[in-house]
Amino acid sequence: MHLVFHAVWTLVGASVYLGAIGHAADGVLDIGVVFPREKETYAPMERFPIVFALQNAKLAENLKPLIDLDVLNGSMTMLDKVNERTFDLEFANYTSEPYLLYAFMDFNIEGPLKLLWTAWWRKCDESGDEVSIISNSSDKLWVDFNIKEGAQTADLVADTANRGNCPAHVGVAITVTDKTHNVPEPLSGQNKQYGTCAVIATMSSTPTSNPCRVKIDKAAVESMEADEQARRCRRLHRPADCPKEDQAIHKSAVAGGAILAAALGAAAFLFA
Repeated sequence: MHLVFHAVWTLVGASVYLGAIGHAADGVLDIGVVFPREKETYAPMERFPIVFALQNAKLAENLKPLIDLDVLNGSMTMLDKVNERTFDLEFANYTSEPYLLYAFMDFNIEGPLKLLWTAWWRKCDESGDEVSIISNSSDKLWVDFNIKEGAQTADLVADTANRGNCPAHVGVAITVTDKTHNVPEPLSGQNKQYGTCAVIATMSSTPTSNPCRVKIDKAAVESMEADEQARRCRRLHRPADCPKEDQAIHKSAVAGGAILAAALGAAAFLFA
């Protein structure tokens, strides 16, 4: 009986699988560093902006990209890492075009820095008897820049106003076809990716990424800075420039946490 049930399940699964070939938009997904610019020099500052852009961002929905970023100092070795960040876009909602990813890092230092990063994405693998989902990645990509006292202050609006061509090593371009597959969830215990995947085109010539096409306006900068300020004001050790009402809420939350901790401690004592 168990064998019959398994055979029926397999046939149902196969029929669902074969019927789950779909179509979506096609084109070139461009993932790259918009800021800082290659070989530019900036003044030391807190909250230095690091900005990535996804152009044709809707094409990323089935690729679920992930970006691993390391900031290295002038010796350019992983042992001399200044900062790091991971951008996981598995659940991203691509409502804006281009789609911006950003982080603010404190660079109160001087000297050469390197952004060293890799983009990962998933894609359909049609090479076997059944379509599966595999992970793919870019080569190591990078941006070299300098921090020096007396240099220009980082200005996203001014520095992205003049659109030009970026060096090839600051981004990756992925040719996404309109063909998709829906890979069913595997049996329990099998560590396989599942869900909707896109077929990536194999081309004789790879398109070139150019994040320098992206222009960041004042409204976008203000939105990013407000988001960063709110994030920092949620920390235990908050900046002095947090809004007063936030300070009051924060103090109340800390006090409430202390009272709760004391109550829990008393309860633990009573039941010990």
